[in-house]
Amino acid sequence: NRSLNSTRDPEELLGLILDAALELTGAERGFLLVKDGEAELATRQARAAGGETLEGDALALSRSIAAGTIDRGEALLSTDAEADARLSGYESVHDLKIRSVLAVPLPTRDELAGAIYLDSRIGHRIFTTRHLELVSRLADQAALALSSSRMLEQIDEQRRNLLRLNKELQRTVAVQRDELADAREALSLSRTSLEIRYRFEDLVGGTPAMQRVYHLIERLAPKKLPVLVTGESGTGKELIARALHSKSDRSAGPFFTINCAAVNETLLESELFGYRRGAFTGADRDKPGYFELAHGGTLFLDEIGEMGPAMQAKLLGAIERGEVMPVGGKSTVAVDVRIVAATHRDLPAMIREGGFREDLYYRINVGRIELPPLSARREDIPLLADHFLAALAEEEQQPKKDLEPAALRRLMDHPWPGNVRELQHQLQRISAFARGPLITVADLARHGEITGRPAGDAPAAGSDAPDAPLETLEQLEIRQIRRALERAEGNKTRAAELLGINRATLFRKLKRLDLD
Repeated sequence: NRSLNSTRDPEELLGLILDAALELTGAERGFLLVKDGEAELATRQARAAGGETLEGDALALSRSIAAGTIDRGEALLSTDAEADARLSGYESVHDLKIRSVLAVPLPTRDELAGAIYLDSRIGHRIFTTRHLELVSRLADQAALALSSSRMLEQIDEQRRNLLRLNKELQRTVAVQRDELADAREALSLSRTSLEIRYRFEDLVGGTPAMQRVYHLIERLAPKKLPVLVTGESGTGKELIARALHSKSDRSAGPFFTINCAAVNETLLESELFGYRRGAFTGADRDKPGYFELAHGGTLFLDEIGEMGPAMQAKLLGAIERGEVMPVGGKSTVAVDVRIVAATHRDLPAMIREGGFREDLYYRINVGRIELPPLSARREDIPLLADHFLAALAEEEQQPKKDLEPAALRRLMDHPWPGNVRELQHQLQRISAFARGPLITVADLARHGEITGRPAGDAPAAGSDAPDAPLETLEQLEIRQIRRALERAEGNKTRAAELLGINRATLFRKLKRLDLD
């Protein structure tokens, strides 16, 4: 019993059971047979009296006796098997010349059933009823030990299965974690696939120069700082001012614009600061100026470089004090206005020549956005043209017209001294007179003022061949990234700055576009 209870290995346990039976009975041979469910009878252990394992022909036994013992659940003792009437039909008894046989069933505890089978081919009356009693008691203990061993084996198998399932679950979780990371990355890319952006508010352009503009707008918009927008006429300075306003916390407030070049010096003061009744002939009522009207919002001072010296001094005082004095007034009016100024003039040069106040320049030039001319960002012309033609179609409720490749190349070759404004007006005129759905080179020549490539200029990208196809947005994005990397001499941090995006975004794009 101590040996049986200290053993967990099933095969070792079966061997101990059989050795004990052989020792208790003095049998010539011993077999331990198991029948698992509906399976056939299997020999699990077979030993001779000396303890050696039986092999080959020595494994032959009366399976009929063993099977009958298991099926009936009754022990069998025969001291003279060949003469025993109960065994007369068992050919194996006579073929094997079995003289004495003892078979005891293992009590069934679960689906496992078996028997201890002992025999002798040497002499009769080897076994007695005392042997039957001892082996039966051994079988009871053996059945318990086998059942416990089987249970422990099942527990071990379950543990192994749990470990296997746990590893599979960990692998699945790892895969799902990677898939989730990929999904998040894909979502991030889908949200920011135009971080090299082609649209920002009403601005259009995907070149590095425009990326820097978009980046500056986002950085400056939330602040109350004055901003100076510089650039040639027609580049879209007012759109910058409106974008700064709409992206700020003042977006719910008013936005007013005044072109300082369009109003003479005498009227500009009253336009900006307002006037009181009786201040001058015709002033029959009080009138607020743009500073008062824009209170809580943004005031865009276009072409501030055209403002005269006296007016510059008054404007500086209003900005510094946050209050204005209306023409003909006796008290100031407090105002809360964000100033966005714009000019196409070279203000530092004007300061050196005495045409612009240096202190006012420093006041309005806290934040600065420089808009590039259209000739410096020709790659944006396809985007701009498509944008303007789509807007025209929507306004006129007509199908959108497109540009044939040769016509688009002609637009990209034009010098555009009037910048984006000139492009917009040209397309408006050409689209109005073009008869078909496709604007051709002939339409440009007939209805527009489009010239060829400026002398000394290189061909626009993608326009080398007459029938070169238009670039996709992805192709344009790839080309812009490559240009930025070339300009930055491979420095990715500098390239990201040139593109107006952060370094992590550039690395994601390099991976997505396979540009590593």
